Amino acid sequence: MHGLPAISAGDTLECIVMTPSLSNMVLTQVAISAGDTLECIVMTPSLSNKVLTQAAISAGDTLECIVMTPSLSNIVLTQAAISAGDTLECIVMTPSLSNIVLTQAAISAGDTLECIVMTPSL
Repeated sequence: MHGLPAISAGDTLECIVMTPSLSNMVLTQVAISAGDTLECIVMTPSLSNKVLTQAAISAGDTLECIVMTPSLSNIVLTQAAISAGDTLECIVMTPSLSNIVLTQAAISAGDTLECIVMTPSL
């Protein structure tokens, strides 16, 4: 939970899920407010508490998405076992966009999840 880049005002967040049926599908793109920080974590048997960039998803793996904002610090958006056919729900909670459900997509065993943060420096 360290080594994460700071997010500046005007930066855009892009979340991508890659599945056999939805290849390189852009789930959403939202503006980030000043002071907001984003932390994406995936918890798997092999990759415990790793900052998610790209990791294989297996049945039974646990996915944890966390967003840290000035008003909602360290809020766990979701944590659940992942099974084949399950749906992924990504939620961002910010002062301007509270409890917005970004998307929902089917997850299959062996699918890969990719989270990307677009910033001026990255």
